[in-house]
Amino acid sequence: MKNLTFFLASLILCFSIAHSQVPNVPIPLTVGPTPTYVNGYFSFTHNDYRLIVTTLGIDQNFNGQEDSGDVKPALYFISINDVMNGDFSGKVLKELDFASLPFPTRIYIDNIGNNAYVPNKQKIDKILLETGDIIASFNPFQNVQIPNDAYITSVNYANGYIFISVRGADGTFNQFYIIKENTNEMVFETATEPNPQQSLIAGNYLFILCEGVFGSNNSKLMVYRIKDFDQWEIEFVNTLELGDTGNHLALAGSDKLIVTMNGSHQIHIINIPDLTIEKTIATPTSGYDGPRESGIVAGNTIVTTAYDGNLHMFDFNGKNLGKIIVGDKLEGIFTYTFPNPNMNFNIVAATSPFEKNYSANDKVYLFVNFSDVEESNINTLNIYPNPASEFIALSFESDFQYPINISIIDNFGRVVAEYNFNLAGKDISIPAKDLPVGSYVARIVANGKILNLPFVIVR
Repeated sequence: MKNLTFFLASLILCFSIAHSQVPNVPIPLTVGPTPTYVNGYFSFTHNDYRLIVTTLGIDQNFNGQEDSGDVKPALYFISINDVMNGDFSGKVLKELDFASLPFPTRIYIDNIGNNAYVPNKQKIDKILLETGDIIASFNPFQNVQIPNDAYITSVNYANGYIFISVRGADGTFNQFYIIKENTNEMVFETATEPNPQQSLIAGNYLFILCEGVFGSNNSKLMVYRIKDFDQWEIEFVNTLELGDTGNHLALAGSDKLIVTMNGSHQIHIINIPDLTIEKTIATPTSGYDGPRESGIVAGNTIVTTAYDGNLHMFDFNGKNLGKIIVGDKLEGIFTYTFPNPNMNFNIVAATSPFEKNYSANDKVYLFVNFSDVEESNINTLNIYPNPASEFIALSFESDFQYPINISIIDNFGRVVAEYNFNLAGKDISIPAKDLPVGSYVARIVANGKILNLPFVIVR
């Protein structure tokens, strides 16, 4: 653990210096099209902390066949060492079979063994994270009949066993399986509520989240008690009614489970010991722009992605701590808090599979020194053109009548240009021809509110 401790201490020092004056500045990182899932692990081989991102690629005509212009799904890695040195592009770890991953697909990252368990249609590939090599493949359904159109939605892993959620394309086939990794033996199977989404083990409980049907209040959390981990003696305990479209499960410590509800625009905090919903938080989203995934920062802040383009923040009492505006639709989330109570250092990474108009995006937004500082939309502000070359323009929805400070911040957190305006109007133009090619953030402060807008300079 010595290398990991030294690396994280160095990371904290570098990012603390670079970003001490500009918390929550999103660093846009480029990967393949339609990134969804993101996780992280420490590579002892490279003395590097790495993010692993699942990209679903592009099937332009949705026919399930690879045609000209389509893009295969892939696993990308993002090196924090590279980011610190100014490289903001992810690298392909492993190109996957075309149309092998449904949306959103949650793979499993083994942070200790440095392996990924990745669905491949109706089988599972075990991929070595250091090389991208497939070191094993599992066919969990060799002795089970499942529909040809059924697909794996998520994979989990514990103690040598793989946990698999499966659904059929027409919604009539909904199953959950546990198989033993080294023998491919199926040790448990059960029918589930409609559309199993994700599974998670906490203590001696197995939780299976079933999203139900969007627009219907039929999402459920199935709870099983694991009586014997060696023999996999499991008994059904209860089913919790959740609301509309449960999308994501996350652990908060050892006694709480966070359930993100996309359709009913809620976050449930579940007390694991007594299996009750102890708090329900209403998110400030609506329609199809609902919350997607949640993570925990510093043990006391819930950070939630949403299709409204914001990272939303809440405490465990249900208080809305504000939001950070990114702009693009946000899906997967990864959070990391440095395990030292005397050092306040957090990493948050959020994937963006779609732009505002649902065209395919290729971005992961990285935040370092993440805090619960609220940022506001300042009267609905847009930035264009983006990418830019000679200038960038800021456009307000209506006349703005407050003094405005605008800082242009590079990816090292340095303020490279600053402007102050005292005006009432709708449009501001800022020269950009002297900015080197790269990614930047326009940080706007006005009327006690803050907004960070990422943009790119190209030539």
